[in-house]
Amino acid sequence: MVDYDCQNRQVSGAVTQRTGLCRSIEVHRSEQQPADFSEILPNVVPIIFANAVLMVTWAIYAEAVLAFFGLGDPTTISWGMILHFAFESGNMSRAPWWVAPPVVCIVLLILGFSFLGTSVSDIMKPGYKETRGL
Repeated sequence: MVDYDCQNRQVSGAVTQRTGLCRSIEVHRSEQQPADFSEILPNVVPIIFANAVLMVTWAIYAEAVLAFFGLGDPTTISWGMILHFAFESGNMSRAPWWVAPPVVCIVLLILGFSFLGTSVSDIMKPGYKETRGL
């Protein structure tokens, strides 16, 4: 069950992030000036996908940072909470094995989503198959 405070944060984050996506789509659409919706969609899908990947990586990073600062739910297990408990217990310098795995996992996950988004966005661009010889 999601508490109302967490739900309010999720809704406010979704609303504020949506305006940036709409603005970037409008700029791209105004540059193209196609006549039909079927011509707009193939040109805008890579932007939407890239923005979705960016929002996923931002959410992962935000959750880890908020949990590290102690603003997360202490009953749930996350990489940010592991870092928070390591910091609170004073094991950041004495026991680096408590710190290294969550940090490495967060970085690898964010990099993986970024590389996935870049490659899929490149593949979905119109004209990609003609320039790559596929």
